[in-house]
Order: sequence, then C-alpha cells, then structure tokens
Amino acid sequence: LVLLLCFSSSRAHPAKPVDPKDPAVVAVKAWFETDLDAKYNNTNEVVHFCDAQRQVVSGYNYIFTMLVRSTYGNDTVEWLLHQSKIYERPAWDTSDGPKYEVTRDEVPVFEDADS
Repeated sequence: LVLLLCFSSSRAHPAKPVDPKDPAVVAVKAWFETDLDAKYNNTNEVVHFCDAQRQVVSGYNYIFTMLVRSTYGNDTVEWLLHQSKIYERPAWDTSDGPKYEVTRDEVPVFEDADS
C-alpha cells in the first residue's frame, strides 16, 4: 500500500506551464547561462523560451525549450535550441551541494536542407 501511494503521488504532479518572467524562472535562467559559460568557455544568453514548465517533485524540475545565443572568443555566434531539465533543490534541504543541477540538456543538430 505504501509503494502504491508513493507511486501515485509521484505521478500526481505533472509539469505545468510557468511564465518565463516568474522570478524563480529568471533565477534558473541566469544560473543556466552561467553554467553554460563555464562549461563551454563562451558567452551564452537565453533569448527566448519556446516552452517553460515547472514540476513539483522533492524540489522543482524546470523543463525548458529555449533558444540560446552562444558567442565564442572569435566573435562567432551560434543559435542553439536547448531542451533542458534543471532541478532545484528544496529550501529545506540544507545538505552540501549546488542549489541547481542540469539533469538533461539536449541540443538537437539540424542539418542544412540543401545537403
């Protein structure tokens, strides 16, 4: 019975749309840009949210599809579509570790139509 309750409660919280201007989303966006900058040694800016959702778990999952402009040291600019899930630890979790964690970040590769 306990397992059944745990399973049903985890399925009871589907992701719901969230306004990209929500202060929590703005904070996650800023953290994600900084994380990308450090990871790839370039400058990244989320310029548009195609889809933004938040899911209540033990904390929050932010599920985003977003257009990111990446600028490299030689001034090369790429526009990339990121499909990402970012986990935010709950406020009551005071253990050591980062507040946010990227649990999925997919960047589909689109081939030129002429090829």
